[in-house]
Amino acid sequence: MRCRIVYFVLLLAGVAPAAPPTAVLSGKVVDENGVAVAGARIQVRRVPEGAAAADSEPGGKFELTLEPGEVELRVEKTGFFLFQEPHLSLHAGDNALTITLNHLQDVADSVNVTYAPPVIDPKQTTETKELTNVEILEVPFPAAQDIRRALPLLPGVVLDAAGREHVNGGTSGQTSYTLNGFNLADPYTGRLEARLNIDAVQTVEVKSSRFAADTGRGSAGSVELKTDMGDDHWRFAATNFFPGLDSQQGLHINKWTPRVNVSGPLRKGRVWLDNAFESFYHVDTISGVPLPNQTSGLALSNLSRVQINLTASNIVTASLLVNYGDDRLHGLSFLDPVETTVNQRSNLFHGSLHDLQFFRGGSLLEAGFAETHGFFRSSPQGTLPFVITPYGDRGNYFADQTRNTRRAQGFLNFSFRKYRAFGSHQLKVGVDAEHVDLDQITQRHEYDLVGPARNALRTIQFRGSPALSKGDTNAAAYLIDRWSPAESLLVEAGLRSDQDTALGRGLLSPRLSAAYAPRWLRGTKAAAGYGIFYDVVTLDVLSRPYDQGTYSQFFSPSGAVSSVLATSFVMPPNRLEFPRHQAFSFSLERELLFGIYGKAGYVLRRGTRQLGFTRHALDDQLAYLLQNSRRDRYEAFELTARRTFAHHFEWSASYTRSSARSNAVVDYAVDSPLLGPQAAGPYSWDTPNRVLVWGWAPILTGRLPHLFRRMIGETYLAGLGEYHTGFPFNTVDEFGLLAGPPNSRRFPAYYDLNLHLERRFHVLQYLWAWRVGVNNVTNSLNPNEVNNNISSPQFLAFGRGQARAVAVRLRFLGKK
Repeated sequence: MRCRIVYFVLLLAGVAPAAPPTAVLSGKVVDENGVAVAGARIQVRRVPEGAAAADSEPGGKFELTLEPGEVELRVEKTGFFLFQEPHLSLHAGDNALTITLNHLQDVADSVNVTYAPPVIDPKQTTETKELTNVEILEVPFPAAQDIRRALPLLPGVVLDAAGREHVNGGTSGQTSYTLNGFNLADPYTGRLEARLNIDAVQTVEVKSSRFAADTGRGSAGSVELKTDMGDDHWRFAATNFFPGLDSQQGLHINKWTPRVNVSGPLRKGRVWLDNAFESFYHVDTISGVPLPNQTSGLALSNLSRVQINLTASNIVTASLLVNYGDDRLHGLSFLDPVETTVNQRSNLFHGSLHDLQFFRGGSLLEAGFAETHGFFRSSPQGTLPFVITPYGDRGNYFADQTRNTRRAQGFLNFSFRKYRAFGSHQLKVGVDAEHVDLDQITQRHEYDLVGPARNALRTIQFRGSPALSKGDTNAAAYLIDRWSPAESLLVEAGLRSDQDTALGRGLLSPRLSAAYAPRWLRGTKAAAGYGIFYDVVTLDVLSRPYDQGTYSQFFSPSGAVSSVLATSFVMPPNRLEFPRHQAFSFSLERELLFGIYGKAGYVLRRGTRQLGFTRHALDDQLAYLLQNSRRDRYEAFELTARRTFAHHFEWSASYTRSSARSNAVVDYAVDSPLLGPQAAGPYSWDTPNRVLVWGWAPILTGRLPHLFRRMIGETYLAGLGEYHTGFPFNTVDEFGLLAGPPNSRRFPAYYDLNLHLERRFHVLQYLWAWRVGVNNVTNSLNPNEVNNNISSPQFLAFGRGQARAVAVRLRFLGKK
């Protein structure tokens, strides 16, 4: 009773009991070069009270209010090693801390650290799929020297029969490709044509839905490549520096893929260098082709990057990527003998300058500029007449093309410090602009289509100027607000405005998404979003109306001219509109039993006003008019399970059910003899069912005799298994006319199983990794070419894809 009276007297006197002391844990998360790491999950655990968590802001800042005492600190982010501090003492008041996260890498000084398990980020609304450097190097995917072949390790990404990548059911031009934040897509095709040393790639991040308004135009998603930077230790790594030999048709080098990485400090703590070089020389023997049946090629790539920390808050990075390619007898197949092939030569120069300025309080200013120059030359083997027969092609290819492209890009964005208004807000504004140019000369000569008896059916000639030039400028501005009204809920709203000189006025594209991770359902997150997206238009599409037209003569069985047809590609009299997509997606993530991370997702994209060519016939004239007439639809449901175990091993399994269709799937082109009405059907990369499993695990030696344990040592098994429905394809008749509905037939189902063994060993204190394995263990046909001429006795004859092959790799990982 006396205590209550004293407490009441104190209140009357305006004196309140002292509040319990609190500890404020604040600081910044950075990488090994002092660059802020956004989106890192900071977890503080104390037994038995529970845990508290926060996420780092764009400037790397974070803050948590706790009770003083000893806690366990855990910081994780996909693509980085796990940071753990089991005994961190917090005193009352401010506790400042700078946390350094190291990027995942497979070098000698990383073998005893722990990889971060799959992370459920409650503050991430974007549907993001990521490959780390370790996953790219460990999973035995085909053509493992090409980073583009790693993309299908992610659900929702497929390579079609021609080897072109497709994200989220979209065309290649509906995906944006960036290298360290700068546009790397080919301005002409819209595809990822550049080569990179895969050892230098830190992460490949695919954003397939619910991506924010700062992501460049591309309704299907974005592929973001991020590469290494040196640190305060000089490092040297080399891979496959010994060539591979083949005894077919005499002993010769058939594969040589040396890769060399050098990185280190030019000035410790301030200036770092990273240089990644690769060379790919190959001689391929094509089965089913009479001698000579070998193609050859050389590809060189070098990426140089320098980072300068002018101050702790001002970081400048300069990069230069150089590519060179030379392919001989490109296109050799069972339908295309040596004389029909072309020699291709290309080069690429991509330079960029990037500046980060961090401000007190967590604000961030980012600016960048990049210049890209590309060259491509395709030349035939001679000037013999080119003939398309029901048995394949004969003679020398009819087109000799030289193409030059240029792109200049600049961007500026600012992320504001967090402020509170009915929760916390994180604002970001930015602008992005680029200009592209094309100069192209294509010398074409006439070619013929003949029947089974080599009787003349059709002759195609070209008219118009062989030279064309085309340019385009586009710009965008955007605003993003990341609003967290409660700890378990994040709502991201964005608005983007795009303008294009070829498409006219700018349009607004609103985007809204949310992520909910309730505490009462620990380890679970639900996310959903809706947005409007506009596509970039490639120079390939924009330039066709300025290219040549064709003039065809059709012959009767007697050899007389029965009809003529002139075709041309035409721009519409009225201005084109932006291709538009609406997308809705939903996903559910949860930590399951035994450390398994499970995810289910659904996405629906509907495209309207898509650019396509429609036929307009008048007597002996046929015009392909570029219009906003195409409508696309993509729908997919995905299930994924992943697990990291034994510190640095991992497996992943996924199933995707999808449909990619359009009301206009016939792709008319100047160099294609295809004629026929535009029609609906599946796209040529439609894969209704796809199963993908990959991973690597140690070979258990616990119960083996000591001698065998020593022999096996640090050996592990890596595997990749994939099945998907065969891709669709067209059928044509002997005149080149479309036979039946477009893409009405399919290749056989695709099966692939790759198994590799890798052994790590030490020689003179240096760590090495030796790998040997078999690709396509079951020797499945997996065809990528077909005789689609219904008049041919060889109709539906398939050309085999990659046969069973032995793969060998030797890596030097550095000093242990």
